Amino acid sequence: MFKSAAENYEIIRFMEHGNRWHPAMDCVQGELLIDRVRRCPEVEKEEVFGWIRQLAQQLERFHRCRSGQCYRYVNPYSVMITRDGQIMLLDLDAQSNAFVLKNMQKRAMRNHFVKPLLHIRDHTRLFADFYGFGKTVQFLMASTIPDPPLTRGESRKLYRITEKCLSEDPKRVYQEFGQIQRDLPVVRNPGDRRKIRGIAVSACVLFLAAGSVMYRTLAEREERGERMQSRMELVNAEDGSSQSVNSAETDNVGKAGVENADMEKNTAEQSAKSTVGEHAGDAVQNSAGLDRQVAAALGEQLAFQTSEGNREVIRCGENIKREVLRCLGEAYIREKQTEQALDVYRELCRTETDTERLREIYMKRIQLEEECGDSQAALETGREASARFSESKEIQTAYLKTIYQCETVKKEERQQEAKNLVQRYPFLKETESYIQLEETFHLLGNTEESAGKEAQENTEQGKEVQENTEQENIAQENPAPESASQEETTPAENGSVKTEDPAA
Repeated sequence: MFKSAAENYEIIRFMEHGNRWHPAMDCVQGELLIDRVRRCPEVEKEEVFGWIRQLAQQLERFHRCRSGQCYRYVNPYSVMITRDGQIMLLDLDAQSNAFVLKNMQKRAMRNHFVKPLLHIRDHTRLFADFYGFGKTVQFLMASTIPDPPLTRGESRKLYRITEKCLSEDPKRVYQEFGQIQRDLPVVRNPGDRRKIRGIAVSACVLFLAAGSVMYRTLAEREERGERMQSRMELVNAEDGSSQSVNSAETDNVGKAGVENADMEKNTAEQSAKSTVGEHAGDAVQNSAGLDRQVAAALGEQLAFQTSEGNREVIRCGENIKREVLRCLGEAYIREKQTEQALDVYRELCRTETDTERLREIYMKRIQLEEECGDSQAALETGREASARFSESKEIQTAYLKTIYQCETVKKEERQQEAKNLVQRYPFLKETESYIQLEETFHLLGNTEESAGKEAQENTEQGKEVQENTEQENIAQENPAPESASQEETTPAENGSVKTEDPAA
């Protein structure tokens, strides 16, 4: 029988001293991981990832303290959760934890959490811990209900981590648990993304508002300058003697007006920048204030209560949204947040109206999906882009590349799809990408080679038939002399020439 939840367990606590970790035995109250999951499978997603990350940290510290010694029995029954949510490893040498070793003798447990020695022999000495860790992560993913649910990117990263932990190829298995901690995805609150987008939208709205104010100010200054210039021209027309003086004054006034306009323009730009900076800083601290500012900026147009004003708000809002998404996607790429950038570019593919920009967005989306290791999604995006941009050589070349690199699709299907694409766009055979891909993957090499051999054999057979036909024709036109003489003498020699009976 297993211990019940919320009991005292002897655990290994790691103490840091002088950049080194030292083990210490302790007795704390908590519950086993298996009991916690069974009692309440609904767990916050951030908490689940926290358990996984802490378990990797505990195993890494154990290996450092024990000079690379293997913990061996990593499973939901040897991991404990304290009251404050900390993950701890049970002390397997303690007599009170003997139930863990007894439990591992059961066939079901050994089949699920212990790799046979036959497979461990060729692996790293820590392979047993990596294997148990991977199986424990699989158990958590199957037995818990994260809130909010895992994203596709998070599920894909966890799958790769478990795949490396359970791989039978020594070259693919992790060498230390620090690598796992680096590969774990960073859990983001869905509200963070909305907050970032809200900040960007507000900044754009405020900048546009400041720009409109600056434009009106410059227009007013220009209008006043024109009125002043027209007045000076009237004065010059009335008093011809003072024309030269007045023209000089007019030039000075014009120069002064230009200088004033430039100064006002610079002041307006600085004011706009400072306003945007102040509002952006306030928005980071208070998202509720951001919402009010955005509503107020857009409400100026809605206050007219006209259909034209509504359409103008919609048009400006959609343009701002697309511009913000473009900036977000580029920022995510620069910060190497590939999955977030991919989400942005997928949304841009649905909302972008500019054809040239949309083509570039599809190219970046395919590249991001390949970087994420989702070759199937890259292939589907290539098909979609190929249908929308049939005249783009870059799109068709990128589509061909996704066909070659998508190993999740059967080779026969990829061969047929690539063959159809090349037949539709013959220029692909002349591109360097096609030559390099064919040399690497040989997707169409066998098909083209067999087709060439078959054509060569048909040509040779045709030549043989033609030669035989020509020889037969020559033989019929020029019969042999010996055969001709035999035909002439045969009736006489046999004496079988028919003659009519005279009596008859």
